[in-house]
Amino acid sequence: MIEQAGLELRVQRRTDPAPANTVIDINRPPNSSVKKGFTVTIVVSSGPAQTKSELYPALRVSNFRFG
Repeated sequence: MIEQAGLELRVQRRTDPAPANTVIDINRPPNSSVKKGFTVTIVVSSGPAQTKSELYPALRVSNFRFG
């Protein structure tokens, strides 16, 4: 719809508490007027930041000996 209206679309991703793929921001308020060629930027959540333990949950050392 944005492109059909003669506008440009730019999508940015940002870590956010919102679920992944949720639109969390847009550079224009709803129902505002813009000229053809205006770039509409939407910001999409990439989901919450992951901790190291979430990135590597299965790393475990067992039966390891030195010497």
